[in-house]
Formats: sequence, structure tokens, C-alpha cells
Amino acid sequence: MAKKSQEIDQENETQLSISRSTAMRLSIAGDSDLSITACFARRKGDEAVLLPLAEWSLNITPINEGGPASNALLLTLPLDNIAFLLADLSGEFKEETQNLISLLQNGSMPHAISIDQTIQWLEQTAANAQEAAQLLSELNQINETAGEH
Repeated sequence: MAKKSQEIDQENETQLSISRSTAMRLSIAGDSDLSITACFARRKGDEAVLLPLAEWSLNITPINEGGPASNALLLTLPLDNIAFLLADLSGEFKEETQNLISLLQNGSMPHAISIDQTIQWLEQTAANAQEAAQLLSELNQINETAGEH
């Protein structure tokens, strides 16, 4: 580890020292906000449709006070693209967790993540995703009924 280091506090865990260069790049995603909006669009054949969009804001705070200032990532995406991002991110998270297990399997070094809190977040994510899938099924039925008129 470099001589100059930065301490980080991992919520209610012991403080960790990391290299200054890592600390300068390390950020925490504090919260995000998702708002539904829509616009009118046209399909081929000039059929008017409503395009559901999601305005997504992700608030990012650097760990190191000397790093870049807090900022927000602001995106407007088609609603179905949010579902793709959740699927993609959860798949990558699963793969990287498998890689971490492989790396630490010999027990040579402990890890510094809050496993219980991470499990709770993932369980909540799974429950929210299941409920969202059910709501989309309802939306599909409404869409099919609207197409009959």
C-alpha cells in the first residue's frame, strides 16, 4: 500500500485504509430517483403510441474530500431499458460475486464488505423486480384492451 493513504468508513464497520490514488477515484452511489414520464411516438404505418420513459437520477458522492465534487448522473431512458439495465447489472454482480468467492476460497484473506446488508438489498431487489413484473403483466392486459378499441 502507498505511504499516503486515505481512511474510509464502511457503515458501522472498522475503518479501512486504501491508497490515495484509489481513494481519489472511489465514489459511493448515495441514492437514485426514478420518475415516469411519457411522450407520443409513431410506429411504422403512422400509428400513434405512447412511449413510457424513465427519468433516472443517480447521486454520486466521492469518498475523498479532495476528489471530484458530488454530482448526479441524469438520464432519460425508455422504461424497458431500465429493466434491461437491472437484469444486466444483477447478472454482472452475480458473476463478480462468483469471482470473489473463487479468489477468496483458500481463506487466505478476509473481505471487507457487509454481507448481511448486501443480502438484504439483493432480497429487496428480487422482491421489487417480481412485483414490477406482475405490474407489467397488468400493463400488458391494459395495452391489449386498448388495442381492441
